[in-house]
Amino acid sequence: MRSRLRRPLARLRESLGGEAPALSPAEVDCERRRRVAERYFVPWLEQVRPLTGLTVLEYGCGGGCVSSAFGPRAGRYIGLDIDAGEIRAAERLLAERGIDATLLAAPPDRILAETAAFRGEVDVFLCYAVLEHMTVDERLALLELARESVRDGGVIVVIETPNRLTPWDYHTSQLPFLNQLPDELALRYFDRSQRTDYVEALRSAPGDAALRDRLTRWGRGVSYHEFELVFGDLSRHVVASSWEPALLPERNIHREELSLQRILDQARPDLPPAFSRYWLDLILVPEPLAEPRRFVRPWALRTTGSTSAAYDSEAVHLHADDAVLAVGLPQLSDRIVVEVDAGERPRQLTIRQPVTGVERGAVAGGAPVDLRFPEPSDRYEITMDAPGWVSFVGYEA
Repeated sequence: MRSRLRRPLARLRESLGGEAPALSPAEVDCERRRRVAERYFVPWLEQVRPLTGLTVLEYGCGGGCVSSAFGPRAGRYIGLDIDAGEIRAAERLLAERGIDATLLAAPPDRILAETAAFRGEVDVFLCYAVLEHMTVDERLALLELARESVRDGGVIVVIETPNRLTPWDYHTSQLPFLNQLPDELALRYFDRSQRTDYVEALRSAPGDAALRDRLTRWGRGVSYHEFELVFGDLSRHVVASSWEPALLPERNIHREELSLQRILDQARPDLPPAFSRYWLDLILVPEPLAEPRRFVRPWALRTTGSTSAAYDSEAVHLHADDAVLAVGLPQLSDRIVVEVDAGERPRQLTIRQPVTGVERGAVAGGAPVDLRFPEPSDRYEITMDAPGWVSFVGYEA
């Protein structure tokens, strides 16, 4: 089974296929962020909008780690940040990589105005790990500006924003439920965190106003509510989500995400599935679509009607060679996505429609299996040639 969280250094070593070079912790994290963006999020975005020749504006570009992944693909790259030191670091990093970019520093009370100067020139408005560090008013103002800034055919891209509706705050405090607490309660509770740098930073705040500001700036969660206030009917504005197969190898799947999706299916079936994930990764268009997009949605991994299959912790264990995972969908679908934790040995996977008898086979392990069938069905059966774990089943609807 995959671990929930992998340390940055371990992930960098894994991506390099060996030992990480002699880098500082900050450089290790920057290189990790660049590689994750380059390997997963650039291709995910380009499935919707290829970047060649386009103008990308990154709001909150920091030291250029993400810029160095997106920049080479774009025709023009603009980065803005409130930290002049970070902008200088971004200039050095991008220059070392031969990436031409316009980088601007502006104080908090001026950055929106500086960004607005590019209104109508932007094809991709990128907010990568930034919305969670803003007040609600700042966040709404930025989303409104992003919607106004992109020209015809443009998109607003939000990546790596923690979802306040999920129980664990992996981003900041590493406490359960802290992002769901009102500020007044979180300000009294934060020191129960085991993250010492976070606790010390808040404890050393010179006064109540500074303490409240630091709670915000270190990062609080975001949810579909802000997006709905700015865009309205999100089903007609969201065009990509992080349940797509391209992002599953990076975005580990947790049981509580499946539970949240079940709740949203009942309470807000109109919402795109992006809003049930720990990290909000989504792409929006400024003007409403004529018809909502279809998305890969998570199936709840129920084992009712299955044989030799049991849900255990984060996945379903098919613990015999003849095990069958029976998949009953809430609606018809002709597309099934399956992720298998195969360990060192790939599995031969067979997906069958019991009603039609049509089946498809694939080798599972390392990447999700993404299969389409001639006719839609609401019943499927999954088998493997050896015992193993199924960590995700998705269907398009």
